[in-house]
Amino acid sequence: MTNKQKRQFWTANERYKNKFVRKYAKVFRKALGDQINELVSYVKFAPNGQAVLDSIPTLMGRDDLTKAFNDLYVDVGVKYAGRYYSMIKRAAEAKKEDTLADFQ
Repeated sequence: MTNKQKRQFWTANERYKNKFVRKYAKVFRKALGDQINELVSYVKFAPNGQAVLDSIPTLMGRDDLTKAFNDLYVDVGVKYAGRYYSMIKRAAEAKKEDTLADFQ
């Protein structure tokens, strides 16, 4: 692989990765924002700081964040696995063809 081919590969890989970063950054930002907003709204009515600290596990549920992580792993993991499997398969087939041509 030449330097130019390496740059092209990594540029394409970064673009592919950035597509998922943009998509899931919004999802995580929303999930975290919802958690923080619940806590901030409670702070206004809390009798003291200790009450706020004690209520954090109750107010900041993990459901949205857990769902976001699961979606991320399922979506990105499957797509990356498929992408790299195809790349490896094409490279192996090209190498196999080169090898067979040498013996004919």
